[in-house]
Amino acid sequence: MTNETEGRRAYIRQQLDSRMAGGRYSAGLVSELMSCVENDSANIFSILQEIEVLECTPNARQTRTKKAAPFTGPLLRGLWHKHHSQAVFIARNLEIQWGLDKPRKEPKKLINRITTIVQSSTIPDEKKIEALAEMFVSDGYRERGEAHGITGEWIVYARHEGVNHYLTLGTHTEGDDAIRARVLACCGEFPYLDFYNA
Repeated sequence: MTNETEGRRAYIRQQLDSRMAGGRYSAGLVSELMSCVENDSANIFSILQEIEVLECTPNARQTRTKKAAPFTGPLLRGLWHKHHSQAVFIARNLEIQWGLDKPRKEPKKLINRITTIVQSSTIPDEKKIEALAEMFVSDGYRERGEAHGITGEWIVYARHEGVNHYLTLGTHTEGDDAIRARVLACCGEFPYLDFYNA
């Protein structure tokens, strides 16, 4: 392992440690965060901010993502997930906000808002396209955030005796079996977690 890799690993551990109020994290999570940095595939500070919120650390800034929730499927039962969001998820959040994620259902809320702007006599015609764009993007994202509905990918963790154990990152596109395999790889670090006995 190179000095640069060791330095990066130490930096990520330092960032995690500074956000822990009592929680623990796996070596696998550190490796995944390193990969995010090396491949420029995710902003790790968005992930760290969500961990800060879960840890209730002093000065943690509340986020606008969905609340933490337990997994309900049989392969991940006993584990929890917390959304973290990245810029790449803005379009998906807007699709959901305006009802465009359900192709067979008419997006009534969006149609009503478009109609209001198009028919408005207070907005000059040359400004209506700008108003529509602002309504769709800025207002849509803000409203979804105010409802704490921002979605993204997951931080997967287990709770044990009041302590969060951050195990891996997860995506909506991978199967539960892939997430479970990474979680089970943490067995040696946290053998007391009830999940492993399920």
